[in-house]
Amino acid sequence: MDKRLPQRKPTRIPGYDYSRINYYFITICTHEKRCLFYKRGRMNQMGLIAQSCMQEIPQHFRGCKVDKFVIMPNHVHLVFMPFGGRTVKELLHSWKSF
Repeated sequence: MDKRLPQRKPTRIPGYDYSRINYYFITICTHEKRCLFYKRGRMNQMGLIAQSCMQEIPQHFRGCKVDKFVIMPNHVHLVFMPFGGRTVKELLHSWKSF
């Protein structure tokens, strides 16, 4: 582990059921916080792919609502609501694999 990066704190509430219908605010950072999604102030091809996959989440997860998202140079902010017994973990894993 790189000692220069800050240590992560646990972000999950112990015992909370993340498949509950609720709005969730998620931040997804790139590996080593590399600026992968923008180049020279403009969204690059990787950023466009990340944006496209984010827009397609409701098609892959019927009933899941993506309320808002923003692609930043080295991370993504997302506000969404999972439905149908899907968990936050399942949705994020699928988005990353797309």
